Order: sequence, then structure tokens, then C-alpha cells
Amino acid sequence: MRSCTKKQHLLLAATVVVMCCLWSLWRVSSNPSWRVTRMYLDQLELRGTSRGTSRDTSHVKMTAEQFLKKHNINIIELKNKVGDDESCREVADNPRAFWRSQPGQNTTFTEETDLERMVLAFRCGLLDAEYLYTPPVPDLYHFEEFYLSETPLLDILNATSETQSKVKLLNVSSQFRLDDRIVLQITVFDGHGRPRHKGGDQIRVWFTDVTQSGHSLPASVKDMGDGTYLAVASLLFTGKLKVSAVLVYAREYLRALIYLQLAMKTFRPIAAVFNNSKASECTPCYHTELVPGFNRSELCNMTEVNGSPWFCGRPVKHDLNCLEDFVGSRVVGPSSNMPVTWAEKELFRRSSGGESRILRSIPPGMEIDVATDVTGKPFSRPSASCHKVPLAETWKWLEPTGFFYKNVWHPSYCTMHTVDTDSCLRNIEVIIYGDSNGRAHYHNLLKLSKCDVIKKELTRKWHKPLLCINKKTQFTVRWEPHTNPFMNGHALAEAQSLTPTNIDIDKLPSKGRYLIILNHFFHVTTSHISSIDVMFRSIKDAISRLLKRNPDVTVVLQGPHTARIGWPNHFEAGDMLGPIIMNLQKEIFHDLLDKVLFMNAWDMTVAVDNLDFHPDTNDSIFHTMMGFVCGR
Repeated sequence: MRSCTKKQHLLLAATVVVMCCLWSLWRVSSNPSWRVTRMYLDQLELRGTSRGTSRDTSHVKMTAEQFLKKHNINIIELKNKVGDDESCREVADNPRAFWRSQPGQNTTFTEETDLERMVLAFRCGLLDAEYLYTPPVPDLYHFEEFYLSETPLLDILNATSETQSKVKLLNVSSQFRLDDRIVLQITVFDGHGRPRHKGGDQIRVWFTDVTQSGHSLPASVKDMGDGTYLAVASLLFTGKLKVSAVLVYAREYLRALIYLQLAMKTFRPIAAVFNNSKASECTPCYHTELVPGFNRSELCNMTEVNGSPWFCGRPVKHDLNCLEDFVGSRVVGPSSNMPVTWAEKELFRRSSGGESRILRSIPPGMEIDVATDVTGKPFSRPSASCHKVPLAETWKWLEPTGFFYKNVWHPSYCTMHTVDTDSCLRNIEVIIYGDSNGRAHYHNLLKLSKCDVIKKELTRKWHKPLLCINKKTQFTVRWEPHTNPFMNGHALAEAQSLTPTNIDIDKLPSKGRYLIILNHFFHVTTSHISSIDVMFRSIKDAISRLLKRNPDVTVVLQGPHTARIGWPNHFEAGDMLGPIIMNLQKEIFHDLLDKVLFMNAWDMTVAVDNLDFHPDTNDSIFHTMMGFVCGR
């Protein structure tokens, strides 16, 4: 037999490589999980938001990666910050190794040790330059471009200052009649007293009756982009009203937050737990193929379990399988070493802990008088009935969308009528997907329906499915906590306890009456906005399929709410990007506006200056929602 020439060897090797690549592509394309995952990740590369508008690539000045590499993430400085902490110095020497299991000689059950190492690595700071320089998605969202066009804050006095800023009444008089429109101008200055010439601050304005409790009204605030803001509202009830204009988040605060989400990817990493009779292990996870300590070829695609895209490091122990041995998730964090300046860290401190309760009011304080009109009525009452309002209108209403009168929420554009809960909650299954604020709606439905609890809460902070049935009225209600990113404290979030919303919706039949309530917000704010982007796109697609096969379904999407007080480090999860998320929801659901009811919780919580991430207005949100749904 003739021996092969060198040229023939090279040709044979090239053929083998091509065949391997083609086989690999076929394997990925034939795998449903990878196909679905790729679809949503591709959408992230093509879509974004600029205060609610689609991405226009002609305006993209640089990719996210180019921005991160241009920006001065000083790894040496981050490593120096760990100081004399010997354990952190060990992390700094080999940061990737601390995100991977290091099996000991004595045991193959390393779950707790793995988690401790990841907690240490995150506390010391993400000291891996390649990871920090790689963005979650290829391109910046337009709001990211807007905020990141500024350089980092070095002098705290260069930030917008509430004490230096001013509020001015643009109306000719402070005497008003019911339904009159009030216009206020807020002009912002920095701590040196210099006028700002750009927008981007988050300012909230509301009116409170000083003579009667339970009366309040939010205003719509428009950013003019030149350092001034216009607050506008129709005065929908009578009384002596105190004007509250508050600087909630300075532009510089939001810039630092957005930058950290881009560089760190998340403020609370989530670890997958793999366990069987032979071994256990923890590995880090993320919603894109960017997982600390792991290359893309070393990942488990957990989308089949999570619903929306989710990737975790593949266990290094050969006895552990990606899907078969996945038992749940645990939270890693927080971090105390972040790539921000001292001034930016000081802005974060001012919104955390006890200082988050401080109302950063913009002077001067003022009051206005609102008298009744010729009818003598105390508040405005529209003629349209809320349960007859076209669903598409609920997405388009201009702020403010309502007001509180005697602690009852009254929508601006329609009138709430007494709800016939007996007929509304008969022959129907209500499914609430989301976080613990959705669980509050579940509790309200229990009170109204007199159902028998099947799946009970065993602890105060219960993050597992709940179920209640009234066989007599054929009523069922269940709460299904959403999948990752989901924060379950330090406890294990069992794989069976979190429900992939889109997958569960796809299981619903073509017959039967259903009310679907979607409430995904606070947990997802711990990560880069692309996480809520891919989650809502997967849910929206499932809703589209459901509405096509079952016309007897009502869907409610509850938007973000305000919460000035959150976790001890408020910036890690909160309402900071609430308006941007609300616009993103409107963009994603743009072709379902006439089929999905939008529940605006933002205005309700602005009106009462809500503090907690479990709003005091949850009951009002629920009863308003039922007023729109029942009788439709």
C-alpha cells in the first residue's frame, strides 16, 4: 500500500475538521433547547430600548465590549483594594479557579465548599479582567448609551443636588379649580450650585391633601433634556395640596448603576446545585453564555429547566449530569469591591440602609388650593366604566393614570364599579406568575373565593407554588414563582419550586376560562436588563400561542412599582430602572396591546411615596385589577 503524501495528510485532516464542525452544527440545531435559546439570544443582539423605542443601529457609536475596554476598569486598583485580606489576595492570584469546584481528596460532595469559594470570590471583587471586559450582550441599549456617554463621577459635588435645585410654579396663580391643569418646572443644579444642562435624573412629583389623609395624586414628569423637568397633572380632587418634588436618583447614580450591571453582569450571582448519590457541586449561572470561570464550551444549557435562556458551568465531576442531577439554585453575594469611584460609592450609600428613608425634597416647599367646580363634586369621575375600556387603551394612558381619594384608587380615564366577585370567580382558573407581590394577589383571592387550600405556606417567606380550590364554584387559584434569576435568600430554591412561566403557559389547554396575571420585576432587577428582556420575550411568545388556541383567556401584565427602600444595598435590586423596564414591556408586547391588560402600578406607588419592595398599595393594585377584569 502506498503511503500518503504530506498534501494528502493535510487534505484528510481538513476533511475531518469540516465534518466535525458540520456534525456539531447539526447537533445544536436539532436540539430544541439550543434552538430556542439561540433565538432569544439573537433577539438581544438585534433589539434594545431607548426609553421604549426599538434599537436603531445607525446610532450605535460603539459596541458594549468596545465601551468596557475603553473605560478604565483598573484591575490593579481593584486588587489593591483587597488590602491585607489574605484570602482575597489568593483570589486575586487566580480568580477563575474560585468559580470552579476543586474536588478534595477526602470527598466528592463539595456543594458547600464550592459555594463558600464563590461567595469569597464575589465579595473580593470580580478580579478577572476578561470577564469584566466582556459585556452580557454585544451592543449597548440606547439608554445605556445615553448614561454612559458621561465619564465616572470623581467629585460628589458634581452630581445633581436636591438642595441646590429649584421648583417653580408656571401657572399664574396657586388657586385652582377641580380638573385644572398644574404645571411645575424643576431646574436642577449640581452641588457647587452650577446649572445642569443635561437630563437623566429621576425626579418624582406628587400632591398630598394636608387637611385629609388618604388623598394623593402623582404627576407626570417630563425630562426636557436641558437640566429642566416639567411636572404636569390634572387636579382631580379638591383640598389644600402639598407639592412634593423629590430627586430620587441623580443622573450620576444611574450612570454608575448601569455601568456596574454592564461590567459585573449581576449584583447577586446565582449558583446551580448538582447532587446525586455519588457527588455534589455548585457552579455559577447566567442568562447568556457568559459565566465566570467557565468557557462557552464548558456550559450546561439549562433553558429547558428555566424557560428563558439560562446557562450554568458544567460540573467538573464526571458523575454529575447537567439536567438529571440539577436540584436547585442558591444565591451568591453581595460584593464589597466594585469598579466604581469613591464618589459613586457615596451616592450608593445615600440610597441604602437608614439613609434610604430620607426624602430628598427639592425646595421650595409649596401648597396650592383646589376648589370645586360648578357641580360641587369633591373629585373627578369619568363616565366610562373600567371593565368596558378597550385593553389597548390601558397601555396608552398618559400619566397620571389615577389618584387616591379616601385611600381608594380612582383611575383617571374610567370609573370603577362594584365588582361581582361571585360571578367573576366562578368557573375560572386564576394563575399568578411572578414574585412575592403576585403572592399578595393570591392571598386576596383566597379571601374573596372561600377556597380550600391545597398547597400551603409553611414559612413566612414562602417561595414555592401555592394552590387553592373551591369545588362548588369551580374556582382555582395558584401562584407560581418565576424561575431564575430568582432570589431565595440563602436557602436552596428547589428545582421543582420555581415555575418557568412560558413553559407552564404552553401547557394550558385550548378550552376553559383562565385569568393569567404576570408580575415579574424585583428579582430580575439584580441583573443586567437583558435578563428581563429575554424572560419577557419568551413569556410574550407563549401568551401569543395561548391566545390563538384559547379565546377564553384574560391576561394582565403588572408593570414595575416604586420602592425607595429595598435591600440593605438598595442599588442591588430596586426601582431605579423601573420606567425603562416599563417601556421595554410595552415594546415587547407591542402586537398584543389589544389582547393584554396593562396594570400601571408605578403611579399608585408614586402617589403614596411607597418605600418597601412589597408595596403598601398591593391591595389597591389588586382591587383595581379586578375592577378592570370582572364583567369584561
